Amino acid sequence: MSFLVDREDLVGRLFFPTPVTSQTPAGAVDTLLPVRGATLHLRRHAAARKDMILLCHGNGETLAAWDAAGQAFAARGWSLVAWDYRGYGRSTGTSTFRRMLEDGAQVLEAVQRWTPHRLVLLGRSLGSRAAWELAAGADAVVIDSGFTDVDAFVRRRGLPPAALPAGERALIDPMERIRAVSCAVLLLHGEEDRAISVEEAERAREGCGGELVRLPGVGHDDLYRHPGYDAALGRFLAAVPTR
Repeated sequence: MSFLVDREDLVGRLFFPTPVTSQTPAGAVDTLLPVRGATLHLRRHAAARKDMILLCHGNGETLAAWDAAGQAFAARGWSLVAWDYRGYGRSTGTSTFRRMLEDGAQVLEAVQRWTPHRLVLLGRSLGSRAAWELAAGADAVVIDSGFTDVDAFVRRRGLPPAALPAGERALIDPMERIRAVSCAVLLLHGEEDRAISVEEAERAREGCGGELVRLPGVGHDDLYRHPGYDAALGRFLAAVPTR
C-alpha cells in the first residue's frame, strides 16, 4: 500500500474535510465538475469577467470561506474561481494527495475553457502544492503560506519522514515545479507562522526567483489581516501582463 499520497485512511491526518458550504452569492455561478470517481464543486465569482484567479484553498477550508474575497477580487476586475477538494463542501468522494493534484489539472482545463484572458493561480497552504503543479498553465502565481519542506510536512501529519519512499517524496515535494516556473510569482508569508516556517517561503523564492513579501506580526491563519497582504496582492495583479 502507498505510504501517503494514495491512502484514504489518512483523511483526518493529511486532509481535514468539512461540509461547510454557503448559498451562491449574487453575481456568482456554481458548477459541478465530474472527475473520475467524484464530482467537484466550483464557484465562479463575478462570472462575467474574463480575467480569472483559480484558487486552491487551504486545509480545513471550503470555497465558502472565500465568498467575501470573491467580491474583493471582482472590484479589481478579476473573477475568482474556487474549487473544493473531494469530501469538502459539496464535492463528493475522498481526498488523497494524488487525487488533489490530478483533480486540479481537470479544474484548470475547465477554467481555461472559460477564459482566453489572464489566468492567475492562487494557492494557500496545502493548496500551494496544487498551484505549483498547475503553474505552467497560468500567467502568474500567488502563494499564500505555502510549504516546501517535505520532512516538516510529513511530521506535521504525525508520520515519520524516514519511512517515505523516494517516489512519494518526489510527488509531495514542490521544488521541481517551483524551479520550472517561468511566470511571475508572488509569495506571501507571515513571519510568525508556526505551522509553516517563513524559511520555507525563502526556499521557494530562491527556487523560482519570485517576490517574497514577509508580513510581520501575523501567522498562518491571520495573514490576510495584515494591510500589506492586500496591498502587495493588488499591486501584483495590476502588473500581470494582458494577453
